[in-house]
Amino acid sequence: PVWIEERKLRQEFFHGFCKKVLWRLFHYVMPQADPDFGKKWEKRWEAYIQVNKLIANVVVKTASSSPENAAIWVHGYPTLLVPEFVRAALPLSKLGVFIHTPWPTTDVVRCLPERVRIVQAMLSADIVGFHTYDYARHFL
Repeated sequence: PVWIEERKLRQEFFHGFCKKVLWRLFHYVMPQADPDFGKKWEKRWEAYIQVNKLIANVVVKTASSSPENAAIWVHGYPTLLVPEFVRAALPLSKLGVFIHTPWPTTDVVRCLPERVRIVQAMLSADIVGFHTYDYARHFL
């Protein structure tokens, strides 16, 4: 487990970025539904990056004794940047990411300011999995 000790960071990460941005967007609730979307974007995004780095550091520490034999699965929208950070540290590891939520159409994803960064981070994995063919097709 990765403990996020700082309460404000935990709030901005989970309740801010994960729940108020990604979860909503992945379930077709547009950013306009949150009046604080633009005002709090930077703080929430930075918290998301910081926590993904914390998680990646734990993964790297755990797998670094035998990186060429490491098989790492990253699960869920709270950790979409983790593959990028893990790949940078353990380039020989086998890395997969699985998304447990719907992946929306490109018309919806384009509303996410950091969509390119998120998708590129996910593509750092060797395999990206989705619940349904439609979600995978939306990703492509």
